[in-house]
Amino acid sequence: MIRDLVDFDHLPDYSVTFDTDSDMVTFHNRGTMLIAPSVTAWEGRLDPEAYHDARSAAPGWDVHLLEREWRSWLSDNEIEPKHPTRHFIKFCKSWYERHENP
Repeated sequence: MIRDLVDFDHLPDYSVTFDTDSDMVTFHNRGTMLIAPSVTAWEGRLDPEAYHDARSAAPGWDVHLLEREWRSWLSDNEIEPKHPTRHFIKFCKSWYERHENP
């Protein structure tokens, strides 16, 4: 089976060699796969007043949990907020509408 991989060389992303002397199979990356860009979460600081407003927007929810969810969502969607405090408060309102009480 391994010899077939070596002979036919049909793997799109790897080439395979087999060294009979050492009885070793080696897979070589062909470099055909695109490298996913690294996405970093927005690392700025929120205005301290944002936490008070977030508590009003999502009563009962831990605002620090909401902040982690928001930052994760920003990262996943590659969003760089222009007005982070307003963006965070809107996220908290939407979160509360979808999840209501914790």
